[in-house]
Amino acid sequence: MEFSTFMQLLFPVIGFGSSTRAFTKSMFEEILTDDSGDILGGYSENTYKAYYNGTTKITRIAQKIGRFVEPEEFVTYIQDLPDANVQRLCDNFKNYLPGITQHNAGYLIAELFEKIIKDAASVKRKQKSTASDAELPSHEADTPTEDPDRAWKSSLSNHDQELLSRFRKQSKPILRYCIDNDPTATWTAGDLPDYIDDLVCGAWRYDLREISDDEVRNLIIEIIETMSKYRCYISDKYLRYVESMDRFLFRNESWEEGQRLRNEFQPESLKLRKKMADLYRRLYPIPEDSDWDRSEGTEQVKAEVMDDYTPPSSAKEDKKITVIQNQTNVVQNGENNFNLTNNGTMNFNF
Repeated sequence: MEFSTFMQLLFPVIGFGSSTRAFTKSMFEEILTDDSGDILGGYSENTYKAYYNGTTKITRIAQKIGRFVEPEEFVTYIQDLPDANVQRLCDNFKNYLPGITQHNAGYLIAELFEKIIKDAASVKRKQKSTASDAELPSHEADTPTEDPDRAWKSSLSNHDQELLSRFRKQSKPILRYCIDNDPTATWTAGDLPDYIDDLVCGAWRYDLREISDDEVRNLIIEIIETMSKYRCYISDKYLRYVESMDRFLFRNESWEEGQRLRNEFQPESLKLRKKMADLYRRLYPIPEDSDWDRSEGTEQVKAEVMDDYTPPSSAKEDKKITVIQNQTNVVQNGENNFNLTNNGTMNFNF
């Protein structure tokens, strides 16, 4: 049984009007031991909602909480429910758990819950072979001791260098995937939401506070904030999950979805992907960046000046020429004016 199916059988009986995201988190809490601590605190509400709807697999969270799963905890939770609720659970689960009764409902449902989590934790994702099917790539650690020339800032303390190196290792595959992959035009990896949630809601909420260098700390904060905003678009509002492919595809199956795709998803996700590209250059700077226009992502174009140019004798002496980067305007103060714009097509009107 899929986790989302399991949740949707429980919710009508014991959801009590709570949101699906809050309910999903509470069900995880009921099957975990007390010593699990705040292990569920690093996941956003949108993630729990996606787990409930089945748009995101529970593979990563299952692997994380597996050692704290205790069915007896969930048995007690079910047994403490009113008899009418337990009977309704029996009715909902009878097709999946033959022989379920009010007396054994707690044990059978708890065992099923444990099996779902363990099965999800044991799943290994398939390796993709083409660019369009690619999962998030993995990268080796970028430690300053391995390659001193790649050190982001030589004046950093050893502790800051270590934290920066770890952040670069964890964020690099996510940033590169988001920059290169347009979710409004092609498939999106099924585990991208989990990777983003781990980065945004995980240990870096606390670890970045240990960085003493202001510039490094603010850069990491900016990357996390940008990824958090981008995560809002990698959700079931804009994407639909294709289970057979274990990937997401943009929603465009109705007039409303088409409008949302064109007017919201495309421009806003593009804006955030461009910002991530700029942040990536700042995270991995090179000397050539000083000659790069970060705001536009294009090289500066320098105008060439021809000192020996002599205008034709028919030209008026008060002719003026103005040259602007990426656009050239030629204004002739005489009987005829024309504008020349370097945009790939040139029209001349005399």
